[in-house]
Amino acid sequence: MQTTRFSPAEHAQLRMLPGVGEGLVRRLERCGIASLAELARLDTVALTARLALANCSHCWETSPKARRLAEAVIGLAQRHAAAI
Repeated sequence: MQTTRFSPAEHAQLRMLPGVGEGLVRRLERCGIASLAELARLDTVALTARLALANCSHCWETSPKARRLAEAVIGLAQRHAAAI
């Protein structure tokens, strides 16, 4: 199974966010999320639930740090969508 990937430009934008590393970008891609447009359509609860399910780790649903990261990537995606 081939994983869909963020474009290099969107990947770089995500990585510029504090706390967002290669691991989180890979987790998003493993969840089938590979564009800022897709992220912009999600809310924090939906994203953290999706990450928790895909990674077999409920810390994504309960951790304040995970929630902040989810809010940050969704916020970036929504700003990007508004600018297009």
